[in-house]
Amino acid sequence: MRHQRALLAICGIFLIVSACAPTAPPKVTPSSASSAASLVPSTGTSPTSSAISPDAVSAVDAMLANMSSQSLFSGSVLISQHGHVLLSKGYGLADRAQKTPNDPQTRFAIGSNTKQFTAAAILLLEVQGKLKVTDRICAYIPQCPSAWAVITIKELLTHTSGIPDFLNTLPDFAGYAGPPLTPLQIIAHFRDVPLEFAPGTTWKYSNSGYFLLGYIIEQVSGLSYEAFLQKNILTPLNLTDTGYNHNSNGVAIGYMDITETPAEPEDPSLPYAAGALYSTVEDMNRWELALTTNALLPATSRAEMFATQVAIPDAPPMDAGYGYGFVIGTDSGRPIIWHNGAISGFISIEARYPVDDVTVIILGNQENADVSTILEGISAKIFNAG
Repeated sequence: MRHQRALLAICGIFLIVSACAPTAPPKVTPSSASSAASLVPSTGTSPTSSAISPDAVSAVDAMLANMSSQSLFSGSVLISQHGHVLLSKGYGLADRAQKTPNDPQTRFAIGSNTKQFTAAAILLLEVQGKLKVTDRICAYIPQCPSAWAVITIKELLTHTSGIPDFLNTLPDFAGYAGPPLTPLQIIAHFRDVPLEFAPGTTWKYSNSGYFLLGYIIEQVSGLSYEAFLQKNILTPLNLTDTGYNHNSNGVAIGYMDITETPAEPEDPSLPYAAGALYSTVEDMNRWELALTTNALLPATSRAEMFATQVAIPDAPPMDAGYGYGFVIGTDSGRPIIWHNGAISGFISIEARYPVDDVTVIILGNQENADVSTILEGISAKIFNAG
């Protein structure tokens, strides 16, 4: 997995770079998502599922404790298999000034892992008959630019719209410290920026797309994005430690490095539906379990969410394709469905190995920690690769 670090980094909310764009954009050819079989990506050969041993769990715990002692990681980690939690533990401090330790109930900003909640909300509205992912987005956006006329909701979900990422390409929001902005105020800053490519012709990660999805959710439901998630997802699934991060929700202190200086918090109106949520490792595990049952979405919707809707150009195996809010690929020959995030002193990875029915959740409050190395080390130990 060491060679996958480039994309592991760029898919975080503030770590996107132009290297995602191919020099010669291929035509996107989405795969069929009509059956639950799409939940497991094709790998040619598939490893046999086996139970994770207690010794492997102990080895992971020792590795994380060692990394924490060397100031290489601060956060909480959960590993589960077949719905049973094998490890759920905190490492390092949630508040360095107060010496408050991280634990399984510590809340962390999850950055771009917010996107899967946004994608699920869109699919839930589709199940309710209130929209279709094939709808053109201009049906829901006032004063929609003519360049967006052919863009569909699905192209926002899959990062194939061509709309530039406003968090990385526009100077307006660099170091923004003003009052909260409305979604329309932010959309106004990028609505007239030229498309980077013709919609549907290639893939390039863009927070703008998921920002627009949040606004569409509000238009269709008549609720704020925050209220819709709370009413339709968080409360029904009993995700009591997950919510919209107003920087006053008992979230851990985020740090950029090993110092005691807190990172500057981000106003949630900027990341919004692309990255404004917080959660705990235990809530994220419950969320993963919900996404593998009919607790929230029917099997057809979930199969579509986890299907490879578009290939990621020139990507290594772990980052081969994108579904709705998830990267679809393989890790050492094992199918993996994952996403990561980074925002204002926080890092996160949510990864599921469907053949092995294993979930790994890593939430951290030290942004310079190499979260890809942590996942690499965990997967090597639990799958007896080293």
